[in-house]
Amino acid sequence: MKPQFSEYLTSIGITDLFRQRIEDICALFDDLWQVEVLHIFVTDYVDDGGRRNYDNLLLFIAEGVVEAVQFLTKDTLGLNYTTNPPVYWEVDKQDYDFRQATVNSRMSFRVHFAGEVSCHFKASQENCDHLHAILLKYFIPGSRQDTDT
Repeated sequence: MKPQFSEYLTSIGITDLFRQRIEDICALFDDLWQVEVLHIFVTDYVDDGGRRNYDNLLLFIAEGVVEAVQFLTKDTLGLNYTTNPPVYWEVDKQDYDFRQATVNSRMSFRVHFAGEVSCHFKASQENCDHLHAILLKYFIPGSRQDTDT
């Protein structure tokens, strides 16, 4: 696993058990496609009881985004080709100013591409900063910036 991936997972509170699951999925992906994973992102949310939940694992490759839906309990991988620019995107945020996330920060991002292809990202707390960096790098035209997420 790339050092920046490990740092990212640590920053959002991923436990050793969950980290091993992510490494296993990355190894499975590598066995199937043998292309470089450029970035990773874990969707998360905070439930009504205040508990943080991790939902989907996204692997960014040159051709698109590979999504492992409910990666903690399922072995399902899907590829969204994102080589075409988005036709529509929407950001919904709460207590987040795109500068510094807090424990109350929440963000959701939906992006749609031609051919009814779409992606949905969710983030809470410090993961909002990581999602913001992903948006700028991959999805918002004219705002592409390098990121180590």
